[in-house]
Amino acid sequence: MRINTQGNTVYTQPDSGGMARVQSILMVIATLMLGLILTPSLMLEEKVTKTMDALLVSPASAGQLVAGKALAGLFFCGAGLAVAFAFNAALITQWWLAILVAAIGSLMATAFGLLVGSVVQTRQQATLLYWVLIVAGILPVALDMMRGLLPETAASIIRWMPTAVLARAYRVSFGGQVPPGQILPELAVLIGCIVIPAAAVAWVVRRSDR
Repeated sequence: MRINTQGNTVYTQPDSGGMARVQSILMVIATLMLGLILTPSLMLEEKVTKTMDALLVSPASAGQLVAGKALAGLFFCGAGLAVAFAFNAALITQWWLAILVAAIGSLMATAFGLLVGSVVQTRQQATLLYWVLIVAGILPVALDMMRGLLPETAASIIRWMPTAVLARAYRVSFGGQVPPGQILPELAVLIGCIVIPAAAVAWVVRRSDR
């Protein structure tokens, strides 16, 4: 029997299991760890070394300060995820989407990392808090894998939690087509999860200026 595979490429689907699901989870874990472990020090170091006071009296606004720290965190995450992309190159078919999702996911993790750094006073507190957030972020992804065993309402809620959305968006980049009606809601959720913690960081910085 001869099997003709030409023109019959099989792509993964957003809800596919197997290697696509495993690699999307690993990408989420890498994004969370890079953003939440590296970026809190960007704010915490300013407080420990007492340079935050100098920044607060500079012409830069709180929003500009947060944006600058976010760009630094995005660079750290981008460098780490570039290595993850190299290992998953065979799976990725929509590179533009994979890079976009990685950038948005990195900004989300960076925003939460900056929030951690802005509310804690010591490195020990930061370590405890970012590990709590990492575990809390991984849990929805793990539960989403078992949604067939969960009540329908719980599965629907978990499906739209930020890290589960991030994993699904990564899997969309592994597929052959990108349905706009499917990916746009995911991107909107992730962008919302950037704006909220970033605004909270700016608020904390403004309050510390008083």
